[in-house]
Amino acid sequence: YAKIIWSIDSSIYKLTDNIDSVTVLNFIVGLLAFSFLYQALRKLWLTAYPAIGVAFLATVTTLFVEQLFTLREDSLSYGFLIIGISSLVLLLRSSNKPPYFLCLMTALVFLAGIKDSDVFIFLPLLAVSLYVVLKKKLYQLKSFKIAVGLGLLAAFVTLFNPYVTNIIRYGAVDYPYNQQSFTDRKST
Repeated sequence: YAKIIWSIDSSIYKLTDNIDSVTVLNFIVGLLAFSFLYQALRKLWLTAYPAIGVAFLATVTTLFVEQLFTLREDSLSYGFLIIGISSLVLLLRSSNKPPYFLCLMTALVFLAGIKDSDVFIFLPLLAVSLYVVLKKKLYQLKSFKIAVGLGLLAAFVTLFNPYVTNIIRYGAVDYPYNQQSFTDRKST
């Protein structure tokens, strides 16, 4: 597993002196997902009360509720997926685009940093995001370039360890969970 969530959990644990820091993180991500989805639904077509209802039903799932009472982190991927898709909608519908692009980049970094199996969610969302950026010619904005730079720096800092570190040291992205290196996999 990537260490981005563990780093945040350990910071929360240090502040609260309580091992149940994953609950705090699940709650924060759920609240952020709700607020981003509510904003995106309002930008699309819904009035306030239906948007609240749809956002609530989409974010407060049985998985979310169950993981508020356990030490598991599986609902975080879903929360960051909602934040990423909502940020993409807001990026398309808003006049102030760079903040939403930075939110989208942050959601993608966290999504890639939770589990290596989330790459199947991360890559299509990244591809759609890059298509939107190129189609809307957002790369010409100076503030957009700053947002991209900050996003790439955050991605490098948070994803270098463990992904690149594991490839350099052990020849496998998901070492030690999969102890076969890339060369061992090719020979079998």
